[in-house]
Amino acid sequence: MTPLTAASAFDARRGQPGHFWVLKHSRACPSSLAACAEVASFERDHPGEPVLRVVVQDSPSVSEHVAQALGVPHETPQVLLIEDGRLAWHASHDEVSQAAMEMARLPAF
Repeated sequence: MTPLTAASAFDARRGQPGHFWVLKHSRACPSSLAACAEVASFERDHPGEPVLRVVVQDSPSVSEHVAQALGVPHETPQVLLIEDGRLAWHASHDEVSQAAMEMARLPAF
């Protein structure tokens, strides 16, 4: 996972075509630790998938910027899939899992 510590880095990545993931992570929350492990497992199985991680204790303004830019309430843990600059899918708390991410990345029929 690539650390996301600046709102400008999020905006720059969002302005590029294609997709990427954002994980909002809290070091103080057991659910967030489990979600981080799920996302890490997903990333190991899909090494080409770009995953950015915001640690909310270190970068609260970045976490809030992501929420406002995408129009989704802030939660932790939370994983977001951004496609061509738009929010395509998100999950939070116990819904963050490798299996859920696998389903979200499948093309729509």
